[in-house]
Amino acid sequence: MRALSVLIAAALAGCPAEQLGVPIPPRGEAAISQEDLQRDTWLMLSAGAEPQASSRAAREVAAERLEQRLEQMDLEPAFGGSFRQQAGQDWNLCGRLQGSEPSTVLVAALDGGGGADLGASPVAALISLARATDGLARPRRSLLFCRVAPGGAPSLQDSPPAPWGSVERILLLGPMGGAELGTQAIQAFGREASLASTGPSPVHGTEADGMERLDYRRLASHLRQLYRSQLASEFSEAAAQGR
Repeated sequence: MRALSVLIAAALAGCPAEQLGVPIPPRGEAAISQEDLQRDTWLMLSAGAEPQASSRAAREVAAERLEQRLEQMDLEPAFGGSFRQQAGQDWNLCGRLQGSEPSTVLVAALDGGGGADLGASPVAALISLARATDGLARPRRSLLFCRVAPGGAPSLQDSPPAPWGSVERILLLGPMGGAELGTQAIQAFGREASLASTGPSPVHGTEADGMERLDYRRLASHLRQLYRSQLASEFSEAAAQGR
């Protein structure tokens, strides 16, 4: 509340808020940082660390942490009043940023289960892309940010967080620990989608798939590139049209 009061005072005084000591958080691609990626990767891994990785309690902790992060980005629960959808013994989690048009863009992290590169990095990437949209103007199309649990795709396809007829584009996030980011067309949820990933690795799902092997600076660079190519236009078009 104090920060809001200072911002109002700054606007009335005609001077930048920074001059009154109010820090303005970075927005857009500038909000994507290696520090956030490293922290969120750790949050996801520590929730499901061995030997509890297969326990419901561990999955519950991971789901709660992701819910908290989605709420921090001011996303709305996408499944009625809940972020969660049951997917076997796990959950798909989705948050929505409402757009000005009825169409939707789905951004979905494919959690491969276990390991930093295969499981945690796509979810951490999803959080960072959502954070990049926080505080921006209302997008043209609604944006759905979803974590798809291992084996959770059928549940999401059968009971989507938005009618499939409204989904114009799907961006899937796969393992993100490699050197080069590539995007390829694949079939997902019964339609064509784009998969952004640094590709398969022999360490996926093994004990060597730890968070220390990820280059978070490079990962942040990958995601800024992905934001520019896949999401930035949703906001620039809205701004250009005065929305």
